[in-house]
Amino acid sequence: MAFLRVIKGLHPGQLFPIEDQVTTIGRSPDCQLVIESGAVSRHHLRIARRGGRYYAEDLGSLNGSFVNDERIDGSELLRDGDQIGLCDIAFSYHEGNPQPASASSEAVVLDEGDGSESIVATSLGISSRAGETSFLQANADAKLHAIIEIGQRLASTIKLEDVLQRILESLFRVFSRADRGFIVLAAAGTDRLDVRAFRSRQDEDQAQEGIETQVRISRTMIRQAMESGRALLLTDSDEDSRFGAAESITNFHIRSAMCVPLVDSEGKPLGVIQLDTLDRLGRFTQNDLDVLAVVAGQLAMAIENAQLHETALRERALERELALAHRVQHALLPTESPKINGYEFYAYYEPAHLIGGDYYDYIALPDDRLAVVVADVSGKGVAAALMMAKLSAEMRFSLAMQASPVAAMRRINEIFSGERWRGRFVTCVIGLIDPRKHRVTVANAGHAMPLRLDADGAITEEAGIDSCFPLGWYATAEYNEFEIELAAGERLFLYSDGLTDAHNPAEESYGLSRLKQRLAGRTGGVEKVGRWLIDDIRMFIGSSTQPDDITLACFGRLDASAK
Repeated sequence: MAFLRVIKGLHPGQLFPIEDQVTTIGRSPDCQLVIESGAVSRHHLRIARRGGRYYAEDLGSLNGSFVNDERIDGSELLRDGDQIGLCDIAFSYHEGNPQPASASSEAVVLDEGDGSESIVATSLGISSRAGETSFLQANADAKLHAIIEIGQRLASTIKLEDVLQRILESLFRVFSRADRGFIVLAAAGTDRLDVRAFRSRQDEDQAQEGIETQVRISRTMIRQAMESGRALLLTDSDEDSRFGAAESITNFHIRSAMCVPLVDSEGKPLGVIQLDTLDRLGRFTQNDLDVLAVVAGQLAMAIENAQLHETALRERALERELALAHRVQHALLPTESPKINGYEFYAYYEPAHLIGGDYYDYIALPDDRLAVVVADVSGKGVAAALMMAKLSAEMRFSLAMQASPVAAMRRINEIFSGERWRGRFVTCVIGLIDPRKHRVTVANAGHAMPLRLDADGAITEEAGIDSCFPLGWYATAEYNEFEIELAAGERLFLYSDGLTDAHNPAEESYGLSRLKQRLAGRTGGVEKVGRWLIDDIRMFIGSSTQPDDITLACFGRLDASAK
């Protein structure tokens, strides 16, 4: 295999493989290597392969063709390292595979990902304008190859950071005029734009010297591209009225630029990809913009897929954490009912989500006493669950150390009134059972009052005192308690408002009135009545979503027939 390397021109280093039996160079579109310059003849030079060797032959050009500065007369055998000149362009001829380009080289070479390199330009065009030096650019075949190669890279990874920089590298090799390139993405939920990938030819030249350059970009084109959803082409900053007056473009000495929005499947802007040049002669064309727009479309899809993938990973991680929190939270709840002679207990707990803010507990105290606690932490989710865990520990300690339920409530209220719990509060009811006296001391902090169901099914809402402030609501709140005597066969129901707030598909709440009505007349032990009540609520909810945690803790004194 043989190839030509550009050694004289605006961007030396570009490569062109010689793959055909005859490769023609000239201004005509039917040439394999097209040079659009008035100084170049339509069919200027050809390189022919004969017997495994390559020969340069001038085709009667007006300005002549040269090998090692000697004008070709007829056919000239090419040797490795020979220099071929025509007008103001010069190539070096090489046999074998091309060597990797140096850090400052601008060869059109794309990394295949396996450590090898491949030439992707099948032909190169030279365009010029009157009074300007000619320059090389990758033709349509090279750009198509690059787009396919970029697409393969995007399809082979779902980790965005792994591919953005390599995309810029590929674009730099296709757009040899580009001096800088960057990809900017909008930060989710904000107006901030983050530079996620950046590449500069100046950085490549300075990298070996250890020089650090600051990434400075103009937001003028970026904002306009994102807001309009259109690809923008700046051909000459001195002449373009849209951006010529932009201070940032002037300060950065941008002469020509392409800025293409990255748009998701719903038409929302994700960011932009931009290439720009500081060279007045290196103007981008509409064809260049079309190529970059195709790459931008592929990249936008990859970004959206990567973001969806990252979101899915975060959601799965959160689900695992919530499942763990769910198990930990349930470990804080009682695992079995208390065993007190002459009494029966039943409890039910169902959070609306994986973790909840409701809490209940049985806390054994001296003299065979037992505290039954039901509480509801404000809010939902992780914050409520953490406060519930704190409450569980503090409730056990406070009831064990304080002389009465209200003293325990005052201590806990002081804790939750602190700065760290600002905006959080807890409603709570405590029923302290003294089985020797068959008395229950009730203390309430903003919670629903217990319901008492006697042996004959008569229902009574215990409202001996005002429920007072929730814990954490008011730092100097005072709490009161009252006692009730529990007769044989009587049952006491402590519950959270998730029970009464439950609603059916018609958006009707179960409510306190319905609760009293449904409980009235019910006989039997607390487990029988408690299970029936939960089933009744579940039937009432039907296909509706449970809006709040449901907690029920009930106990009763056995009557003679139940002994």
